[in-house]
Amino acid sequence: MAIAHERYLRYYLQFVQQHKDDDSAIESEYAQLQRVGEILSTSLTLDDPTMREQWILDYINALDHFLERRGLWSENVRWAERGLAAAQALGREVLVGRFLHDIGWCYRHLGQPQTALKYLTQALTVRQQAGPRAGEATTLNNIGIVHDDLGQRSRALEFLQQALAIRQEVGDKTGEAITRHNLAATYFSLGRWAEAETEYKAALILSQSVGDLVSEAGTLNNLGELAVAQGKVTEAAPYYQAALEKFMALGDRMHQATVLNNLGLLMSQRGQVEQAVQQFETALTLIRQSGGLVTEAVILNNLGTVYEWLGQFQRALAYFEQALSMHRAVGDDAGAGTALGNLGGVYYRMEEWSRAIEIFEEALALLQPGGDRARIATLLNNLAAAHYALGQVDVALSYVEQAVDTHRELGDREGEATVLNNLAALAYAANDLEKARDCLLQSLAISEDIQDVRSCITNLNNLAVVYRAMDDAEFATACHKRAQVLRQRLDVPEEPVL
Repeated sequence: MAIAHERYLRYYLQFVQQHKDDDSAIESEYAQLQRVGEILSTSLTLDDPTMREQWILDYINALDHFLERRGLWSENVRWAERGLAAAQALGREVLVGRFLHDIGWCYRHLGQPQTALKYLTQALTVRQQAGPRAGEATTLNNIGIVHDDLGQRSRALEFLQQALAIRQEVGDKTGEAITRHNLAATYFSLGRWAEAETEYKAALILSQSVGDLVSEAGTLNNLGELAVAQGKVTEAAPYYQAALEKFMALGDRMHQATVLNNLGLLMSQRGQVEQAVQQFETALTLIRQSGGLVTEAVILNNLGTVYEWLGQFQRALAYFEQALSMHRAVGDDAGAGTALGNLGGVYYRMEEWSRAIEIFEEALALLQPGGDRARIATLLNNLAAAHYALGQVDVALSYVEQAVDTHRELGDREGEATVLNNLAALAYAANDLEKARDCLLQSLAISEDIQDVRSCITNLNNLAVVYRAMDDAEFATACHKRAQVLRQRLDVPEEPVL
């Protein structure tokens, strides 16, 4: 039996090494390669006691890029755990650091940021002692990304700046470009547009200087996203087109699909719905050819969103259900939570509020163990809206108060202002006018501080309604006049209130 196993292992190791860049070939033998993993996880009787460990390491080196490209993160964890055990048995500390890092990074993609941080922190300790410095910088960089995922922006910046310092110290321009790109993404999340643009452009120059076309194209794509976030829609399309051309030149279908997905989102914002659907469908075709299941699920989610906007709720539900199945298939809890939230949103639009609540609660239960506070806050707010629709004002108040607290914990001032406005609406519905007024004043103060003029207009209009209900005509008139001045400055129409 041992001899048969050895022949089997040798055959498939040679196969996967020969085809490591040929996803379709590996896919055709994937069931056999899973069997390889099972054999290597058992106690083999071999003449050389270290042969098993070396086989594990060789298989990982041949398979890891395939597993990453396919988004097979759960399977990737299993292989990395085998690799960790092998490295520990062989006393190879550098590899111990690598596999601790890889396990953590996989958990990040599986929507389990706390577990990711546990492994990445262990990897950092090992790499600071055993090296290499490049690995230490990579781990610091990725710890920063996970903190950003958790909404812990200050912590993210701390780790990314440490990674940047090491990469500059060792002259790693490719790594420096990656870290500057991630710094830009964190500044983006904080709404610090100028700093985000500075870092993205610095990353772009570095990528161009070392001929890293993939990073160059990725940064162009992100500059397009930044332009969209700032409302500079006309600037976004050229960035996306430049990124798309570079990915096409590289033959990179997976990233072509990502850019086409962004173009679809851009067209959706412009109201060009048919063109948006065309971009999403093209992206879907490309991603199915390249096998990126997580990206495919994202595109399906966006198609669902477009059909929801069009009021075609059954088509929207079908796309969201497909996305949910894919996220579950790869063990992506964060993605599954997003798809469930979208499903709940459609049932809410269909006025099936009890069904929406069931789905929102399922999504919440899925996301809470991973600690994704930003998505949790959104779900809490959605639960509040659904309970309010059922006339359960007290329950709705409880949920929206939790949402406010969560946004505060995250330091998400824009989200806090929005949910405070929602809390004011619920308090008004419950005839608690003082609470409604206080929430709106808090929301207005935040909106003024972050210079969100549209939110200021909404808050002032709502304050006018509340003050009128409190028989304070003077303050009601003053708020209404301030809102009119701001509206004329922005040239926006009247909005519905409370």
